[in-house]
Amino acid sequence: MITVYWTVPQHYDFIGLRQPAPYPLLPKFVKDKNLAVPGLEYNRCPAFRQSLDNVFVGTSSVAVTFGYKFNQIHCDQDSQAAVEKFVQIRSLEERAFLLNSKHLFFTEEDSLEVTLTGAYLEDDNFNNNITVIPGTYDIGKWFRPVECSFYVKQGDRTLAVQEHTPIYYLRFHTQQKIQFKRFICTPEIQAYANTILNSRNFNNGKIKSMNWFYDIFSNQKNLKKLLVKKIKDNIID
Repeated sequence: MITVYWTVPQHYDFIGLRQPAPYPLLPKFVKDKNLAVPGLEYNRCPAFRQSLDNVFVGTSSVAVTFGYKFNQIHCDQDSQAAVEKFVQIRSLEERAFLLNSKHLFFTEEDSLEVTLTGAYLEDDNFNNNITVIPGTYDIGKWFRPVECSFYVKQGDRTLAVQEHTPIYYLRFHTQQKIQFKRFICTPEIQAYANTILNSRNFNNGKIKSMNWFYDIFSNQKNLKKLLVKKIKDNIID
């Protein structure tokens, strides 16, 4: 079993204590489906089960509703404060946004890759109107939150995110079971995360490999040990 420590960075800004832990996708997907119907025995298929092995669902901590039309976003007065807080505009023209409902994961293991994808098995207003930008990185070698960056699909769209709406899937690239332990992201831990992220800036604009990022982290010989200690001091479950 692998322990994955998790938190919501800047938890006051992102409603951290309301953010539930990621939960396994497989039992959620097959729940309430009548898989005894002939032709629907795919839940017994090893290829299907392996495709969802150690895939977890990341959710939104708040309800947010906004529309996209004529290269602008709009919302009613009741939703305006939530939209301003939780929806980050990356490019109105390119229809690119970020939903500030974040998790930060870390592990004592030397290496554990995680891949973020869209919530492609969901059927709801949010996921049917967007395309999530995927990404993979190693939570044993880099310390940063995952982000739900997405494009709004073409045409006029209204996106409604309910509290606990699935907004992305996370695959942990291991055959071992995952055990989540939550910790509070203190201002000190947040400062370490910010310092690590800022270390990637002003790198002459060239595309860097993930190993370039990992080297920044690993070259600080005691940084991981220090982070693990700070995390363990702030575990709450």
